[in-house]
Amino acid sequence: MEKQRSNEAPVSQEIAWGKSTDWQFPLSTEAVRIEIASFDGTTYVASGNDGGNFFEIDYNAGTKQLIVRAKQPTDIADLN
Repeated sequence: MEKQRSNEAPVSQEIAWGKSTDWQFPLSTEAVRIEIASFDGTTYVASGNDGGNFFEIDYNAGTKQLIVRAKQPTDIADLN
């Protein structure tokens, strides 16, 4: 996952199952672009709070807080 602030370069961070990853952006932030690259090289660009089948994305525009959680695939959820 990458995040970018104004003129700063994107920052990457690994996302793990069962663990939230969160960021707090400056109040002057106008927009956030969320791009997720998976282990198999697939890239997903999230729109708003829609994380698709693999991620839960919660972006609060008022507080400028972004929380991302990886969803565990349902076909292996019972293996734990």
